[in-house]
Amino acid sequence: MKIAASRTADKKYFVPSYLLMSTLTGAHSMNQTLLNKLTEIVLENLGDENFGVEKLAEKAGISAIAFHPRSRSENYKDKSDWSKITLLKQEVSIPVIGNGDINTPEDAETMLSQTGCDAIMIGRAAMRNPFIFQQITSYLGDGNIMPDMSIVEKYKLILEHSLLMTKQFGERNGALLMRKHLAWYTKGIRGGADLRRQMFTVESYQDICKLFDDYGLNNRGELNG
Repeated sequence: MKIAASRTADKKYFVPSYLLMSTLTGAHSMNQTLLNKLTEIVLENLGDENFGVEKLAEKAGISAIAFHPRSRSENYKDKSDWSKITLLKQEVSIPVIGNGDINTPEDAETMLSQTGCDAIMIGRAAMRNPFIFQQITSYLGDGNIMPDMSIVEKYKLILEHSLLMTKQFGERNGALLMRKHLAWYTKGIRGGADLRRQMFTVESYQDICKLFDDYGLNNRGELNG
């Protein structure tokens, strides 16, 4: 069994411990006592600045490692230390996936060139701009920078996303889950602050449609506030 281990700078793996340990030990099932003991062994070694656990995971057959070089204790305020991705890349031969502070196509190119990582992982930037993957692909391919989504494009995407959420999770649950996405989508647009205050009251797809219909779109493709 092969899995990809994900790691942050404060040594927290975003992979279920039983999956990691079953890979390292070759066991596909184990009792809770053994699982707890093996997990303790892993946690004791996660502070190894020589990436000891990563090396052990590679030897056991881990396929790749995703690394976010900023600790949770830093409360996500400081910029990620990309030099740590470079160090990890030098210590293992399996693919290393860089993550952290990639907000633009230029950031993606810089991380790849500076760290030598094999791939990149996008997190929060995709919440406010789902087109970032297409933009990065275009920029890395031919150097062209695609424009950000227009307000009209965002509006259409919001409705499509909302409809899919309500179909997947049910009318009310889907709308409730969609609220946080609506906040991301409307960040930075004119009238967005007032709109966000109201969007946390929506409980259906129709509520979402009505909310944006009430704001409307003007001829310049901007939300009226």
